[in-house]
Amino acid sequence: MKKGLITFVCLTTLVFLASCSKIKFSSLGGSGDELPSLKQGSNLATVNGDEIRQGYLDFLARVNPRIKGQMDNPATRKKILDSLVEQQLLYQESVKRGLDKQANVLEKAALYKRVIVSQSLLDAELEKQAKQYYDQNKETQFTKINISQIEIDFATPKVEAGKAQEPNKTAETAPTAVSIETAQKKALDIVARLKKGEDFGKVAEEVSDDKMTQKKGGDIGAISRDDKRMARLQLEALVPVAFSLKNGEISDPIETTKGFSIVKVTSDPQVTAFDEAEKIIDFQIQSQVKDTLLADLKKSAKIIYAESVSTPPVGTMPGVPASASVPGAPVVAPAEGTPTAPGATGTSPPTPQATAPAEAPAPTAAPQGIPAGNGAPTPGATTPPAQ
Repeated sequence: MKKGLITFVCLTTLVFLASCSKIKFSSLGGSGDELPSLKQGSNLATVNGDEIRQGYLDFLARVNPRIKGQMDNPATRKKILDSLVEQQLLYQESVKRGLDKQANVLEKAALYKRVIVSQSLLDAELEKQAKQYYDQNKETQFTKINISQIEIDFATPKVEAGKAQEPNKTAETAPTAVSIETAQKKALDIVARLKKGEDFGKVAEEVSDDKMTQKKGGDIGAISRDDKRMARLQLEALVPVAFSLKNGEISDPIETTKGFSIVKVTSDPQVTAFDEAEKIIDFQIQSQVKDTLLADLKKSAKIIYAESVSTPPVGTMPGVPASASVPGAPVVAPAEGTPTAPGATGTSPPTPQATAPAEAPAPTAAPQGIPAGNGAPTPGATTPPAQ
């Protein structure tokens, strides 16, 4: 789908949600609406007598938080408003032709209502579980400090079949790597220099063997107690020592798998607020929450399949293959540039994209949380959040 169409398609969420509830929706701001919040704020445009008010843009931002950022830009805000005007023109003409009363339209509205209502249960359960997860992991995952390091590498012997071989000069080992004893003495000498008042950043730029942080004065950034990035860098030994220090304190040499590191703590502990951590948590636990909820519901449910119908996999509709797409059902595709896992860097959450059947525009994203996935009318998974 062309990028220019994404915003317009996302705006069909308005009709999507409205058709799933008892909303007359005779206009975008007229007396027929049963959503008072949509009529709040200043009037932004009038389409054949129907007003589009600021409340609609606010509503749209709640449904799709990424649009909220787009509204801060006057140019993209104008495009969103233009799309709302076009959406209202299409809606008015559809009602004028009586399309809103056609059987196939009413059937789709009923299907979408089931999607949203079932999604609301998952949203509520995920919200509850996310708060519990946050409270249980606040100290280990969501409390962070900033640290810097000076690393002195030593040459590590390559072990094969239980026999020590020549030093293994890998990409992680500095070309000038020395013996463990020599590296330790060098690290102790550096600690002595720092305790005499030399600047940590300048010393790091001068002697550190860690090429990723050397030019930044040894700055590693913020870490948590169970920081996966530190484990990947083979620096997990630094974490407990760093959290035992106060802001501004410098450690003694810490032995790692590749050398000795000297750590300086450069900030007080900072706790990530739940509102900021929620998207990360949702991505981590959403599949487990859904599977557990469905398993519990099935235990207490009486489910009888016809003899000729096999049991469908979890997350699909009876009679619909897992790979099949239900006509008219929401289809969500991740935007480019999104990170692949919690802790990875990336952009803000993607704007959902949608495909549409030929006879009518299809709604796109389900409510924020776990949107409907891959065309099936049951809730699916969110894309990874940005950090």
